[in-house]
Amino acid sequence: MGILYKIISNIFFGYGLAGFAFLILVMRIFYPYHRVAAVIVYLISWIPFVISYYQKRQLFEKGELMVRQWLIQFWPHMIFVVCLAIFIYSLYVIFPVSSPLSKLPSVELKAEIQSDSAALVYLDRDLEDLLKQMEAQEIFTRDGKTLIAESGEVRKLWEGVIGDMIEVDLIKNKYKGFPHINRFTRLAEHSDAFTLAYAAFMTQYKYGLKLSSLAKENSSLIVMLNEGGQVIPEESYDKLVFQLTLAKNLLRLNAGRLYLPFVRDNVADTKGLLILADSGIKVVDSSLLEYPALIVKNPLKILESKAFDLWFPVQKNIALQTSYMKFSTRDYIITPQVIQNYIGVLQPGDIFLERREWHATNVGIPGYWSHAAMYTGTLEEMEEYFSGVSELQGMSVAEYLGKNYPKAYETLGGMYEDGFAHRVIESKRPGVILTSLEHSAGGDSLGVFRAKNIDKAEQFKVLISAFQHLGKGYDYNFDFTTDETLVCSELIYKAYKSISKVNLELEDFNGRLILSPNSIAEKYDKEYGSDKAELDMVFLLKGNEKTKKVVEGTEEELRQSWTWPKWHIADDYLSGDK
Repeated sequence: MGILYKIISNIFFGYGLAGFAFLILVMRIFYPYHRVAAVIVYLISWIPFVISYYQKRQLFEKGELMVRQWLIQFWPHMIFVVCLAIFIYSLYVIFPVSSPLSKLPSVELKAEIQSDSAALVYLDRDLEDLLKQMEAQEIFTRDGKTLIAESGEVRKLWEGVIGDMIEVDLIKNKYKGFPHINRFTRLAEHSDAFTLAYAAFMTQYKYGLKLSSLAKENSSLIVMLNEGGQVIPEESYDKLVFQLTLAKNLLRLNAGRLYLPFVRDNVADTKGLLILADSGIKVVDSSLLEYPALIVKNPLKILESKAFDLWFPVQKNIALQTSYMKFSTRDYIITPQVIQNYIGVLQPGDIFLERREWHATNVGIPGYWSHAAMYTGTLEEMEEYFSGVSELQGMSVAEYLGKNYPKAYETLGGMYEDGFAHRVIESKRPGVILTSLEHSAGGDSLGVFRAKNIDKAEQFKVLISAFQHLGKGYDYNFDFTTDETLVCSELIYKAYKSISKVNLELEDFNGRLILSPNSIAEKYDKEYGSDKAELDMVFLLKGNEKTKKVVEGTEEELRQSWTWPKWHIADDYLSGDK
């Protein structure tokens, strides 16, 4: 019974260590060494299993001996079965079951090969040009902040790369059934079809290796390239690089390389397919030293990605449930009646920093300020404020929004669910939405900033940049590198990224670049009174926890607010009534 208890204890301990390795990987603990740390902990987790195995032998030694003797009798049969399975798999990879190529008449097949060969040569040239543009613009060596600031340019080039690679893949798959073209009766067509298929395969392989080498460990770039879009499939970079070490592709690479000399002299190579195939082989040969690293890194990257796919719903659910948790039933101190007194001093583009006390989410958000939003004003207020701005191109605000941003126009024309007009754009649990000022500002503290030295045209540009994200989901992964989902402060950052007079600096947080709401207040404080100051104070409202009244704060208080501890409300009781 004692041995059995030890066996069970070691097994559970091993599973515990393996689970910890999983958490290290998905939560990026020990970043940037999280992958190495996860592998080390995972390897250590095997020690209890090995110990339990030897403990188990003491209980089942006789039975294991019988099983081992039985297996020894059949080892030749098992080796034969394994070899046969490998042989069948190789045949399945190299020789497709069927292909429409064999049914095409010779004239049609030759015309198809000529057309597709010309297309492949063009695609190879275009891929080379795109990679040269990316290198010339130093995209592969840009830091995360620069990449996010210039994400549109990066995505445009990457769309071109992926579009070309998909076209190359279509050509490869079209002609991979070349074995069904009889080599003995249609030798020239068989040879041309094989060379076209192999040249397409090597083109994919060549640029996959180049991209892997150029991007290397630029994690911010890789995250951006993996983001899905209208043209780009999700995880396109990872899938492209992972193909390089798949067993079936390594088999095709080497089988094709062995077969190429047997058809080379029979190829009517008017388009330079042999040159494409040879250039691909040359790149592969020059990259042999990188293969061991790829073979190790690719499975780890895929494992990290798959592990995160499993963990993300849990992380999202925890964040979602936490956002509903409030440790007090009292009403917010800044009421609709209070905030309505300040509508007259607000302007479109004003930045809100907000805090609601007693919320569980405050614990996980760095600093005092826990939420950010942007004031838009109503449709009528925008109409009056932006009248005559050149960006409207002679239209009214309503006409411009109706034509270019119909969702924003329709929403601004109605009332928010609390019965007040829409005046604020923000990203929260439902995603990027328009809300009322009374709802958004309804909290316990509110700091409002305004960009200095910008004109109405630039304010309008900021607002339009925010409207471009309307309807997108909330980013439970808190990653500014992606554009499909956004957190609250990310919306502010990407809206103000459209002008040069406000520079909101991102900070590294556990391997991700973020902008916390608190850092906006820190920026205001550190630039205050200098020529570099980019923000002005509009007002600060402080709810007093003891008196449940709202007081206006000073510039000095707003400057210091980013240093306030999360338990700042304790001062309300220590300093007496205000």
